[in-house]
Amino acid sequence: MSNVTLKEIASVLGVSATTISRALNDKPDISKETKERILNIIKDLNYTPNTSAINFRAKRSKIIGIVVPKISYYFFSEAISGAIEAANPLSYSTIICESQHVLKKEQESINNLIASNVDGIIVSPSNKTSNLEHFNPLKDKNIPFVIFDKISSEYNGSKVISDDFKGAEKIVQYLIDTGCNKIAHIQGAKASSNAKRRLEGYRHALKKNNIKINNKLICQTEQVTVEAGLRLTNGLINSKEKFDAIFAITDEVAVGAIKALKRNNIRIPQDVSVAGFSNSILSSVIEPSLTTVQQPAHNIGETAMKLLIDKIKTGGFQDKTIIMNTELIIRESTKNI
Repeated sequence: MSNVTLKEIASVLGVSATTISRALNDKPDISKETKERILNIIKDLNYTPNTSAINFRAKRSKIIGIVVPKISYYFFSEAISGAIEAANPLSYSTIICESQHVLKKEQESINNLIASNVDGIIVSPSNKTSNLEHFNPLKDKNIPFVIFDKISSEYNGSKVISDDFKGAEKIVQYLIDTGCNKIAHIQGAKASSNAKRRLEGYRHALKKNNIKINNKLICQTEQVTVEAGLRLTNGLINSKEKFDAIFAITDEVAVGAIKALKRNNIRIPQDVSVAGFSNSILSSVIEPSLTTVQQPAHNIGETAMKLLIDKIKTGGFQDKTIIMNTELIIRESTKNI
């Protein structure tokens, strides 16, 4: 009798459906004997609660939206995996949306998720997101949300980020310790907060070591791709500015830099060291393998989901900022100390 209802069970036991519901929720006003009697017959009848009806009465959908710029990027796929792993044991389903780094698509994704009656949203903003006005409908409808990875400077709510500043400082310091003192930096999108923090970490490491910052060795790309790294590294080579290392905003950009150097017969790392950021799959398969900074992407997604669910359960009144540590991964693209 898998489709048995509470009303049918109540009829068998001679009690009200409300009494059975309160027994299932372990309410103290139901005697131990009655609870045991109810639970035993429920077990015998193979009763399964109608979660859709329960969620409807509780005004909960048990669905959480996740919005990321690119699902195919290693960092975001790992973050999504971590978020789903945190949601599943608590019976939450997820809807995944991709903004493709297009602000309008990010806005549409948020509106569509609101229309889908999600309980909350986790968002990694696009490179084009400079303000959070399109998040106002979430606030108006009291839908909790948590932002991770790229954070607008105007956002003071709950967020989970990796320590981009220290990660960048750490990897540039390693390049300096291996003898590099003319370190180029391929910077990310202008509106990207993590690109800004990595640039600050790069500059701080140079200043700390009394190395003059050469702005001609800092170039910028809106698209953090292999092609951008290839193009900008070719530009550095053709500029005739001397450089002995490249620190790229992401591993994808660093792989493009490696390709450009190899095509110009520049040895890695003997002539130029190359370092990236993220520790994506690309970093271990490229030749030479790439020195990089590992972001705890899986933990970031998991932590963001747990933080969001806590906000859903508590009414979302307490905001938190969680900063995750990074780790330096040394491989063949840089010299050894």
